[in-house]
Amino acid sequence: MQVFTPKTQTIIKYLVMVLCLITTVVGFGHSHAFAQLSYGIALFLFGMQCIEDGLQAGTGGTVERLMASGTKTPFKGLLFGMFSTFILQSSTLVSLLTIAFLGTGLITLAGGISIILGTNLGATSGIWLLALLGKNISLSVFATPIFVLGVLASFFKGKTKSIGRVFIGIALIFIGIETLQKGFGTLGNDMDFSRVQTDGLLNILTFSLIGFIITILLQSTHAALILTLASLSAGQINVDQSFAIALGSNVGSSVVTAFVGILESSRDGKRLAIVHVLFNIVTALLALMIWIPLVSVVKAIAAEFSMNSLLQLALFHTLFNVLGVSLFWPIQSRLSEMLYQWLPEKKEPSSRIGKEFTSIKAKYLTPNMLCSGDSAVRAVHLETQHLMRVCIEELCHAFYIKPDTVYQFDNPQVSTLTDQQLLVADAKAFYDTQVKELYAQIVYFTSQLQTNNPRDEDHLFQLNVLGSLIVDIGKEAKKAQKNMAQNLSVSPSTSDGLILSTVIQQRLSESYMSIREYVFLLIQHFIWANADGYQTRSVEVKFDNLLRQEQDLLLKLQEDSLRHLREQLIDNHSFLELMSTLVHVRKIHQNLVEIDQLNLLDQNALMPEKND
Repeated sequence: MQVFTPKTQTIIKYLVMVLCLITTVVGFGHSHAFAQLSYGIALFLFGMQCIEDGLQAGTGGTVERLMASGTKTPFKGLLFGMFSTFILQSSTLVSLLTIAFLGTGLITLAGGISIILGTNLGATSGIWLLALLGKNISLSVFATPIFVLGVLASFFKGKTKSIGRVFIGIALIFIGIETLQKGFGTLGNDMDFSRVQTDGLLNILTFSLIGFIITILLQSTHAALILTLASLSAGQINVDQSFAIALGSNVGSSVVTAFVGILESSRDGKRLAIVHVLFNIVTALLALMIWIPLVSVVKAIAAEFSMNSLLQLALFHTLFNVLGVSLFWPIQSRLSEMLYQWLPEKKEPSSRIGKEFTSIKAKYLTPNMLCSGDSAVRAVHLETQHLMRVCIEELCHAFYIKPDTVYQFDNPQVSTLTDQQLLVADAKAFYDTQVKELYAQIVYFTSQLQTNNPRDEDHLFQLNVLGSLIVDIGKEAKKAQKNMAQNLSVSPSTSDGLILSTVIQQRLSESYMSIREYVFLLIQHFIWANADGYQTRSVEVKFDNLLRQEQDLLLKLQEDSLRHLREQLIDNHSFLELMSTLVHVRKIHQNLVEIDQLNLLDQNALMPEKND
C-alpha cells in the first residue's frame, strides 16, 4: 500500500532539498574543508547514480532475468547478491530491485533472503578495492582518460551511450574519492575526531552512532566507508574507531531498504525489509559481543601480513559480515516461515456488494517497482489483471449477481433475487471508486516508467489496450444498471424475486431476468476460458465459440421484444430502454471477446486470490 500520495512525496522531497541546501550554504561559509568534502561526496554519489543508470539502460533487463534464474538455490542467490553488488557497487539498489521482484512474484521470499545475505558480502568489495589502492595513489590519473572515453561514448546512441555513462560515473567516483582524501587532509583543526575521545564501550558506541548517522544522511554505505577511509588515512580517527563506524554504517544501510520496503512494497517486500534490518542489527550486536576477540583476530592477521590501517578496516568489515551470514545461512527456511506468521497476507473481500466503497489502492504499483524496467512492466501487467478482477465484480454489481456464484463451475446457475443487499448494489459508485480509480493509478505509474527495451514497450502498449477495454466494460455496466434497477425488485412472496403487478411488468421482468442470466453465463465462460484446469473440464471449445452460442439468446430477446411491442405487451419507452440495455450488453460482450483474443491474462488471473 502506498502510504504517501505523490503530492505528499513531492513536498517532502523539496523540504529535504531546501534543508540540505541551507545546511550546505552555511557550511560553505564557515569552512573551506567542509566545502571540499561536500564537493567530494557530491561527485561520489552522482558517479554512483551514473553507473546505476548506465547499467540499467545498457543491460536491457539482463540483471532482472539473471535475478529470476539466479535464485533457484540459496547458494545461487548468495552468489548473485555478491556479484551484482560488486558490479553495481550499491547494496541498496540490489536490495530495492530484490524487493521489487518479490512484489511481482518473479522470485520467492527464500530467494530474496539469500540475495540479501549476498549483498552484505558484496558490499565489502568496494572497501577492499579502495584500501588496496592506498592513500598515496592519485586516482585522477585514471579518472581523466576514463572520463574522456565516457564523454565520447555518450555522443552515440543505444548501449554505447549507456556504457559511456558508466565510464563517466567511474571517473567521477575516482575524482570524488581523491577530493575526499584532500578534504580530510586539510580539515585539520576544523574537525578532529581525535578530540571525540571516550573510553571502552562508550567509545565504540559513539563512533558506531556516527557511522549510522552518516550512512542515513548519505543514503550509501559505500559513501560512508569512503569517508571513513579518508578520515582514517588523514589521521582524524584511529583504527578501532574506524571499525566502530563501519559497524554503524552496516546498520544504517538497512534503513533505506526498510523505509521503502515497509511503507511502499508488497507483503513480501515488507518481509524482506524486516530480514535486512534484522540481519544488520543482529550482526552488529554479535560483533559488539565479541568485539575484543574480533578486533584481536583482525590485528593478528594484519600483523602477519603487514596490513596498513586501511586494509585492516576492509578486513574487519568483511569478517563481521561473514559472521552474520554464517549465523543466518542455516535458518533461511525457518526464518521465511516465521515471517509469514509474523506478517500474514491480507485477504481481499470476495464481495463488496451492499458495502460502502473507499477508493481502491493499487496492489503492485509501488515506487520501488520503478527501480528496473522489467519489474515495472511486470507490475503493470499484474495490476491490469487486478483491474480485470475488479471489473468482473462491477459487472456482478450492475446485473445483481452474487460474485461468488460466477466461480461455481460445477453447477452454473444464476442466483435468485432474494438477497436485500444484492439489490442495493451501486455499479456507478463501484466504477468511480474502484475501476476508474485503479485505472488512473495504472496510467500514472506507466507515465513514470522509462524503458528502452522494444519488447517492454510493446508489452506496455498491449496492456494499455487491455486496460482501455476493461474500463469501457465498466462504463457500459454502470449505464446498464439503471434500466436493470427499474425492472427488477425483490418480493418475499415470490421465489424468483419479481413483482408481477401487471402483464407489462411481467414481460419486462422476464426479459431483464434473461439478460441477467446471459451476463452471468458470459462472465462465467470468460473466467472459465482463463482458468487453469477449466478449459477442458466439460467441452473442448474456445471462449469465442461459447459466446457465439450465447448470442442466440440475445437475438431471441430482441425478437421477443419486437413481438411484445407489436402486440402492445410493452410500451415504446420500455422497448427503447430494453434495446439500450441490450446495446450495453453487446458492447460488454465484444470487449470481453477482444480481451480474450489479446491473450494477456495469465492462467488463473481471474480466479479470486486466496492471499492479497
